[in-house]
Amino acid sequence: PNSRIFCRIGMEVVEALEGIAASPLYDRIWSSLDVVIRSIDLYGFEGLALSLNGGKDSTVLLHLIRAAVAVRPGASVGDGGDG
Repeated sequence: PNSRIFCRIGMEVVEALEGIAASPLYDRIWSSLDVVIRSIDLYGFEGLALSLNGGKDSTVLLHLIRAAVAVRPGASVGDGGDG
C-alpha cells in the first residue's frame, strides 16, 4: 500500500541524514524531525495538515513528515497517531 512507499521514502531521508552526521546542520534537522514526531504524537495524523505550494519550505516539511513516519515506532499514515 501507499503507506509502505511513504515509509520507504522516509527511510531514504533518514539514511541521507545519517550521511551528513558531521555537518553542523545534522542536529538542527534532527531537532526539526523531533518537533514533527511530537506533533504527530500530540495531534495524530488526522489532526495535522500540510499545504504544499511547491516552495522549498513546504517541500522540506514534506520530507520531514516522511522521515517522521519512517522512524516513529508503529506509525502508519491514517492511524490517528496512536501508535
